[in-house]
Amino acid sequence: MYKDRRWNQGFTVMELVVSFALVMVVAYFLFNLLYSLKNLSVDSSLKTELLQKQALMMQTLEDDLENKKLVLATNCGKYCLDFLYDDSTSRRLQLDTANNYFRYGTYAIKLLEGSSFGDIDVSNEQVISTGGGIKNDSIIKIKIPVMNKLVDGDYGINVVYQYNSSEVSFNDLIFDTVSNNKLYLKGSQNMVISTDEPYQEPGYFWIDESGAQRTDGVSVSGTVGTGEGTYTLTYKVTYNGIVYTRTRKVTVKKKSYDFDFVKAGQIFEAPYKGTYQIELWGAQGGGTYGGAGAYTSGNITLNKGEKLYIYVGEHKNNEDVGAAFNGGGSALKENGVPAYPNRYNSGGGATDVRLSGGSWDNATGLRNRIMVAAGGGGGYNGSSATNAIAGGAGGTLTGISGARIPYNSEEVQLATGGTQTAGGKGGTGTYTNGFDGSFGKGGVASKEYLSAGGSGYYGGGTSGVATNVAASGAGGSSFISGYAGCNSVNSTGTPSGSANHFSGKVFTNGRMIDGLHQMPNARYGYETLGNEGNGYARITLVSIQN
Repeated sequence: MYKDRRWNQGFTVMELVVSFALVMVVAYFLFNLLYSLKNLSVDSSLKTELLQKQALMMQTLEDDLENKKLVLATNCGKYCLDFLYDDSTSRRLQLDTANNYFRYGTYAIKLLEGSSFGDIDVSNEQVISTGGGIKNDSIIKIKIPVMNKLVDGDYGINVVYQYNSSEVSFNDLIFDTVSNNKLYLKGSQNMVISTDEPYQEPGYFWIDESGAQRTDGVSVSGTVGTGEGTYTLTYKVTYNGIVYTRTRKVTVKKKSYDFDFVKAGQIFEAPYKGTYQIELWGAQGGGTYGGAGAYTSGNITLNKGEKLYIYVGEHKNNEDVGAAFNGGGSALKENGVPAYPNRYNSGGGATDVRLSGGSWDNATGLRNRIMVAAGGGGGYNGSSATNAIAGGAGGTLTGISGARIPYNSEEVQLATGGTQTAGGKGGTGTYTNGFDGSFGKGGVASKEYLSAGGSGYYGGGTSGVATNVAASGAGGSSFISGYAGCNSVNSTGTPSGSANHFSGKVFTNGRMIDGLHQMPNARYGYETLGNEGNGYARITLVSIQN
């Protein structure tokens, strides 16, 4: 009887090796999975403990800052701060870096094993007011990092305290060595005020051996002028035969910087590290009936010495129909002369802020615009006011379309405004079609009987015209880096899908108003319906960071 011997051979050596390898692979993955889960559990538990310690450290300091009024903060060493409150209580915040203890007053807490302190970092931001004063005009930030070698992140103290600079003294926090001076200045040792507000002395005090605050016996020399410049005040008190002195520098500086139309880029250099408000007004479209310019504003942080380049848009008057500075489309015919009977107009130039200079239309400069207020489209003068046509206004995220004579029955497709990703479309008509806008430029006329598009982030389109129907150009779109709905180009000029400029420069408190609505007007000091005439720009110092 035949017997199949294969069933009696068992596993071959090769089969055993393969089976063992498979078992080892499965075991390896199971081990790594269990190890990862164990580490995840350990990390989660450690982070929870670190966060609990962080909350306890923060709570002790924040309880005092919230429930008491701070009078004085001064350093008492590299890892030491003294706080004095209006109820005459004092607290010392000290880091015992050798034993990893955090101490505040009588409270002490030890860091977890593997944790360590970083250096205390203190920064101050002073709001620059325009007369009248602000109750809590300054902010101080106290940061004490705590790191742990087993997990990433900072589990230390990060306190932000808003205060009145005329009542609280922080001037010793910036000293590298411990101050033994008993004389203290309220507010900042380096004050900055604007030319439109008078100097008001924040005050001073000294502390005697009993801990009492006193103001007697202090002499102050020096005066503060009303014009731009830096003035020095010297404070002096003699106590127990020892003379204590302080010096305060008061800088009177222009608060706002205005930029009217000139046919070139203009440079703004930040005088301080701080927050600046930027406001822009786009130019009106050409002619009496050109579309009004748009308004944009926002706050941005600049370092001292950082430069911005300002390009202010141009408005062209009737019969001055060449291209308007900073992107307003030209209303000239192909032969370079105005269309008969000089009723068709150029577009208005945009006003923008950019990170690089050069000619207004260079590609790098246009891509480096971080804020743009759109210009309006060119209007149609008409034979009389009754048949004149207003240009499309400078828009917000999208420019305002052009218009046509409403009572004429012959059809004309209107020019559209620029958007966040493309220029507006030129209008169409049975006689002549218009031209599209483009990046930074309003559509040009090139043919007769056309009004050009206004400039913007993307420019508006040129009007079309039928045999008996005239129309106006469209407005451009506006742009603010960081503003919801905006679409910034990348460094190659392609829409990125992000509202933030590729440089990382973004604005807060962004605001856009199209030329059809009421807006602030820097020239007049009150609100107007859109912006007429040339564009305008204003940069205002909001706060200084130390």
